[in-house]
Amino acid sequence: MKAGDNLYRIGLRFGVSVNQLKSWNNLRGDRVAVGQKLRVGRGASSARSGVYAPAPAVPPIALQMPANGRIVREFGGGNRGVDIAGEAGAPVLAAAAGQVVYIGTEVRGYPNLILIRHNAALITAYSNNAGVLVSNNARVAAGQQIATMSSSFQSNEGLLHFEVRENGKAVNPRDYLR
Repeated sequence: MKAGDNLYRIGLRFGVSVNQLKSWNNLRGDRVAVGQKLRVGRGASSARSGVYAPAPAVPPIALQMPANGRIVREFGGGNRGVDIAGEAGAPVLAAAAGQVVYIGTEVRGYPNLILIRHNAALITAYSNNAGVLVSNNARVAAGQQIATMSSSFQSNEGLLHFEVRENGKAVNPRDYLR
């Protein structure tokens, strides 16, 4: 293991699930240590068996910018995503292909939230939308318009809050944007 690696990325590389990796390595949680060696197959006779060799530090999915504009607030310091300023009413786009798993206003601090699941581990969140153009459980294509950008509270400029969640944890969207 090297810094930044996780069970999900290793599983993608070797075509095995996180649960299989946990089982084969007697892991209880999702945490692994830098330098830790993992079995990636059932046994020595398995074609995929072996010791993990670090994969390139490339995210498993490259995301596109979800809106035209500029990032005005970065990830960190209490911000679990990035804030993108643009024109009010401008298109909000799916950052990658996936399935809409939530649309609503029930999550405090996330007005007009849309969640899209891209694979078993990766979800993107789009908040502060004006008009929502998709429905729950809809499949969306990368670059498909899913909403329109709402105006910010301080000006007439549009503002989108965008988050990337990997295995439920907020991660820096810039690490995934191409």
